[in-house]
Amino acid sequence: MPGVGPRSAERIALWIVRARNDQPEQIARAITDTRQAIHPCALCGFFTTEEICEICADSSRSTELLCVVEQPTDTTNYLVDLLKNKPVLLTRIARGLPAGGGLESADELTLYQALSGRTKL
Repeated sequence: MPGVGPRSAERIALWIVRARNDQPEQIARAITDTRQAIHPCALCGFFTTEEICEICADSSRSTELLCVVEQPTDTTNYLVDLLKNKPVLLTRIARGLPAGGGLESADELTLYQALSGRTKL
């Protein structure tokens, strides 16, 4: 598993073998259920239990904007180079969100400030 080193993997394996309750089975069941229920959104590729994710299904969402968030430096440089001669406006988020930081921990005001204060690339 990503982020689990050899020592942690060994401790987890020993815990699974030594556990005398049904916790390891519950964890295995939860992993199986998640893998069966969650799949990529047909439009954006984000995780969802439906055909289209909640974000793409939102009728108030602007279809004229694209927010690329996975690899801010490489993704951004690639898009800027690819689209530099096209009639599109490319911007970078402003303050409040660190490069490479996750959106899941950002509050609504921070997201608003980061998106409303974008700078042109």
